[in-house]
Amino acid sequence: MSEVGAVTRVEIALSWKPTLFEEKHFNWHRDPLYTSHTMRVGGPRVYRWFMRQKNGEVESVYIGESGDFYERLLDYRLRVQRQDDRDDLVNAMRDCENCGGAVELQFLDLDEGSFDLNGKLVNGETLRYHETRLMMESIAIFMAKASNLKVLNELREDAYLTAILKIVKGDIPAAIKLLERCQRNILEGYQGLAEKG
Repeated sequence: MSEVGAVTRVEIALSWKPTLFEEKHFNWHRDPLYTSHTMRVGGPRVYRWFMRQKNGEVESVYIGESGDFYERLLDYRLRVQRQDDRDDLVNAMRDCENCGGAVELQFLDLDEGSFDLNGKLVNGETLRYHETRLMMESIAIFMAKASNLKVLNELREDAYLTAILKIVKGDIPAAIKLLERCQRNILEGYQGLAEKG
């Protein structure tokens, strides 16, 4: 952290690891899954889906968190099979592949060690806590938006900005509460779509 005039600059470097299978790209959203796949992706994760164009450039990204990513993956696969035109992520995946691009799954990589963020320890072990995953998810979304990536998440941008400011100011409980409220609103929206479909 460094001071620049009256502004405090906070640098949070996030490292992402492509989720390969047998050292190769794998279409996690649609290829057949086996027991060995379950062990590779199960457990608490902060993740992102990258939609890469044919030339390798990132077209769009979706960032999320889950207490058990394998269960979440099964939900994504169901959504891809249904091909619901109202689902932005599924549309992005389909459009990307139809244009010769690739859908890539990446996990937040916390294997290199731990860091302390305003009194909250963040490492591979603490990802099992929902509040840690929410905090890292919101930071990842904020950073993706700041990098001018097209972010498919439906949460309003000002909600992320407010949450990040609360985290930087040390008010982590308030940030977590805000993010949980936003997450509930999204889940209720998806449930509404499922009931209509």
